[in-house]
Amino acid sequence: MNIRPANLKDTYTLATLHIDSWKSAYKGLVPDEFLAQLDYTMRADRFRESLKQSREETYVAEIDGELVGFLILGLCRDEDLDHNVYGEI
Repeated sequence: MNIRPANLKDTYTLATLHIDSWKSAYKGLVPDEFLAQLDYTMRADRFRESLKQSREETYVAEIDGELVGFLILGLCRDEDLDHNVYGEI
């Protein structure tokens, strides 16, 4: 397995991994209508903007050149925590 920083060429695959994961993990937990409306192109655009702006650190996991997972490291969004100490995965 290879782990590397994501790049702009990865955005559609990142979107596919993200949405397909949601559809699998949350089936039966969130309304089917919500999962059905998830849009691959819109999600790819969000990944693209995030990578361009370097808002978070995004890494991809590859096996034999195929993206099989990703990890995003970002700032903590909890108002009651010290943002210099805590972050989000």
